[in-house]
Amino acid sequence: MKNVGYRPSIMLIGGEDIHFRLPFMRILREHGFDVIAVGSVPQPILEQEGFAYHLYPLERSLAPIKDLFALRSLRRIIAKVQPDIVHAFDTKPGFLVPLSMIGLKGPKAMRTITGMGAIFSENTARNRILRRIYRALHRLAGRRVDFTIFQNTADRQFFTQFGLVREGEHSLIRGSGVSIPDWGGQAADIRAKMRKSLGLGANDFVFLMVARLVRQKGVADALTAAKTVLADHKNARFIFVGPTGENEPDGVQLEDFDDENGQIMYLGRRSDVAHLLVACDTFVLPTKYREGVPRAMLEALATQRPAIVSDMPGCADPALEARAGWVVPAGDVAALTTAMFEAINSEKDELARMGQRGKQEISRNYELAFVIAQTLDIYSMFLTSKNQREVA
Repeated sequence: MKNVGYRPSIMLIGGEDIHFRLPFMRILREHGFDVIAVGSVPQPILEQEGFAYHLYPLERSLAPIKDLFALRSLRRIIAKVQPDIVHAFDTKPGFLVPLSMIGLKGPKAMRTITGMGAIFSENTARNRILRRIYRALHRLAGRRVDFTIFQNTADRQFFTQFGLVREGEHSLIRGSGVSIPDWGGQAADIRAKMRKSLGLGANDFVFLMVARLVRQKGVADALTAAKTVLADHKNARFIFVGPTGENEPDGVQLEDFDDENGQIMYLGRRSDVAHLLVACDTFVLPTKYREGVPRAMLEALATQRPAIVSDMPGCADPALEARAGWVVPAGDVAALTTAMFEAINSEKDELARMGQRGKQEISRNYELAFVIAQTLDIYSMFLTSKNQREVA
């Protein structure tokens, strides 16, 4: 039997963006858990908040030799810490973590499938081969997975169709959860100050895209559509935010954002995306990437901004269900351009109604507290069964 002061431990394992789990980690700690994070790049913010943090090597693409080093590193960390539950996030950790735990007794293994990754985004010969490898790895990893969380129905259907999850050992929790902002009377002031700082006029119609600068995210398509819209609407403005993709094969080059009239702006990484969402009029994400549920899109809808998104799994669901914007076929630049024209020509009242419906949808199904409550129920199920066995 555990000691009276015992705190169950949860190890969260992701990639370079494990810091996005910080709000989740804080709430877990408030609920009495010891939280350990494992990621692929230094995360001083997590350590500053008092969370134990471990580094391991992780390549974004398939790299067999380096992946073996990642497996060995993960196994060493998990064996040393011996948490009660190990919870993996993101595409590669979703199979690397369970594989690293084969033969390790004790910790329960969970994974959240946050999308299917680049190999399911384009139907090339190379990707078809990689999909077979992906299925084989997940089938092998499934021997050490106790529970799987899916963020959209398409991913869950794929895993059940190919026998990559067992009956009764999976559930659907929509997204990773976002907070609903409450700006109150500050929204107008935030909007005005942000627009002034960016040189935007009060009557400019602002489109905002937040994504890594790669073609699979639809950045090149958005740029092409933007230039068509700008030819007819001089008051249109397009803002792009996110890390560069210069070191990636399908990265969009920074010179592609050059615009002599200053109507297209690339702002790089920003820590004030929440304020940029208040300042914009419509959010854009024409991704071709197989996402789970994009966080930036959820944050835009929560801020009552209409969205123009592609019909990729997990991306279209909130916008369609809430009638909170436009859903266009992935890769269809003409349809994307038409949606932008419709947005800029819409009445302000209609855009506001779209925004309100989007916020209501996020509040019902994607709000952080709701997502965490569902996840805690799964944790409790495993911790209760583990305690019962120890008492027996």
